[in-house]
Amino acid sequence: MELLSPQSIVSWMSAFGSRYKEQRRHDQELLAATDLVVDVADPTIRQVGKYQKDLRGAVNAAIGYCANLVDDIPGPVRLSRNQYHADPLVKAVFASGDQMMEILKSAVENQSLQDWKNGDEGVALLTMARTGRTIFGYEKHKDMMLGDVAKRTVNFIDHRIVALSPILSTTKKKLQHRALEVLATVAMERITTIRGNIAELQERKIHLQSIHRILKGRNRTMDLFAHPSYETTQKINKVKQQLVEVETELEAERGRLATPADSLTLLEEIIASPDESLIMERKSLRVDWMNVLLDGRDNVEGNDISLAEFSVGEELQRWAVMVTFQPEDVEAA
Repeated sequence: MELLSPQSIVSWMSAFGSRYKEQRRHDQELLAATDLVVDVADPTIRQVGKYQKDLRGAVNAAIGYCANLVDDIPGPVRLSRNQYHADPLVKAVFASGDQMMEILKSAVENQSLQDWKNGDEGVALLTMARTGRTIFGYEKHKDMMLGDVAKRTVNFIDHRIVALSPILSTTKKKLQHRALEVLATVAMERITTIRGNIAELQERKIHLQSIHRILKGRNRTMDLFAHPSYETTQKINKVKQQLVEVETELEAERGRLATPADSLTLLEEIIASPDESLIMERKSLRVDWMNVLLDGRDNVEGNDISLAEFSVGEELQRWAVMVTFQPEDVEAA
């Protein structure tokens, strides 16, 4: 058996120590991420003794999904007053250079720059909502110039600077956490909705029970002087049927979320399938200098711009691109 040299032993121990430290760091980050999603989704999940173990695999997979998603965001694109007319993408997403500088200035004012070194660039995610309108203009078709042709423009509003930092890797790590929070928020909304349904159904049940007692009392009163009212009897039967329906629905909702363990199961389902809740697609748009959308048939000079489209369910859609800028230039503007 060949003996290892002292140098080999030292090298092996060093490599083992590095792997151990890396694994320990990963485990700590995984525990922190697990507690983050639990705090956002439903803190009562902590009552389930093995919640961290149950969520470990799903959270680990979700972290990988979020990391890949962030890495695939276009950019970074430099933002500066000079770049406004030089970069087609910058001009397309801002209405003017002044608007761009105002948005950056607001972001810098809300960020503590005490720990930044002189000359550090700001790295962040720029997110926007997309709007559009129809305009009418001229269009050349073969050898003819056509007028009053409907064209669709694209515009971007509600600009936000997200996860600003002086280091790209730090910004990406912040965005990964944000993405994980989004998934946890989807779970929170679903849990809260179910609890709201339960509360609403309970109130409706109590209301129907009150109506049922009142109608039965009215029939007993009528029975002292004459036969019970046919109309009242019909109303009683209708209320009884409504009570059965409400109780059935209430039982079903309670079955979905009766205990903290049920919340844990729902959270795990959402975290384990992140691509069903949070979607990012790279989109390429071709626009002219007026932000009119062009296609291959347009005989007009245009520029291709690449952005990310984020979707959370059917209710939230944001367009985004990674950006860089000099805080000193913004503060001086």
